[in-house]
Amino acid sequence: MGGPPGPPVLYLDEHPIEDRVATIRRLFAEDEGQDLVEYAFLGAFIAVVGVVVWNNIVTLLGLRYAEYNSNTQQLWDFWDWGPP
Repeated sequence: MGGPPGPPVLYLDEHPIEDRVATIRRLFAEDEGQDLVEYAFLGAFIAVVGVVVWNNIVTLLGLRYAEYNSNTQQLWDFWDWGPP
């Protein structure tokens, strides 16, 4: 009636199982976009390693600061001004 056509409807009965198997085989056989997936995995790996390393650095810095603070507190000596 003059209106735009609707979206195509996909019926499972129209595509036999052989077409689905061929599509899955083609998905594994073709290597288009493989480099993008590899870069995504590499980026995720670098991000995880960065988070682990950063957490260890923060922990070590906190421990070293606490050790330094404790050692400097022990260096303080009361000044004896003599008798009043």
